[in-house]
Amino acid sequence: MTHEFHYDSDLIGGSLQVRESRIIADLLLTQANEESWKQAILTDNILQKRSPATATRASRALRSRLERVERKRPAIPSGSSQSSSPIVSTYF
Repeated sequence: MTHEFHYDSDLIGGSLQVRESRIIADLLLTQANEESWKQAILTDNILQKRSPATATRASRALRSRLERVERKRPAIPSGSSQSSSPIVSTYF
């Protein structure tokens, strides 16, 4: 799947956020619906952000970054010492 490139300031600004990226990747891999996203990001605060607005902004930016990456075999298998989730922890 290829995406036509367009400039997005959220994609070039900010840190890599590896831990948060893995969490968002897990949601993408499980194909969470909109209700599940809101539950995880806002109610459960899985990104551990101080405010709902910050959590929403971070999840939107990370989702944009990860949706542009082609899905391939997982690089870190479930149960790895680097994984904090029982689900595959990387999207690449």
